[in-house]
Amino acid sequence: MTARPAARTLAAILLAVGTAAGCGEPRFKETFPARVKVEFEGKPPVGATIVLRPAAGSDAKTIPTVGTVGEDGVVVFSTYKTNDGAPAGEYAVTAHWFAGNSPNKLPARYQDPATSGLRAKIEGRPNELEVIRLTK
Repeated sequence: MTARPAARTLAAILLAVGTAAGCGEPRFKETFPARVKVEFEGKPPVGATIVLRPAAGSDAKTIPTVGTVGEDGVVVFSTYKTNDGAPAGEYAVTAHWFAGNSPNKLPARYQDPATSGLRAKIEGRPNELEVIRLTK
């Protein structure tokens, strides 16, 4: 008999959570394919991480989008799942490149959205962004 009240309590909790999750705006924003080629001093910084951070004044609910530079220098961005792209919007771009235990191989200015000088705009369609050329 004690299992019945526990089952009712569990059902009530699940109903409340399910109802709350369905309220308001969708949790996930639609994403659009996005890719970019990255160079550092003319060569691909293989393994570097490129992050699209919502620009100042953007929707605060937009989470950062991340990608890793491949052997060919191309980054395919991911937000909620691998290679799903990014929500439409304006972004500040940051970059860092750690290899093993070494310090960041890129200048520190690229780690901060306020100093990187890099911007991107994702539109509601597949996006091939302008080449990002990083320098010392």
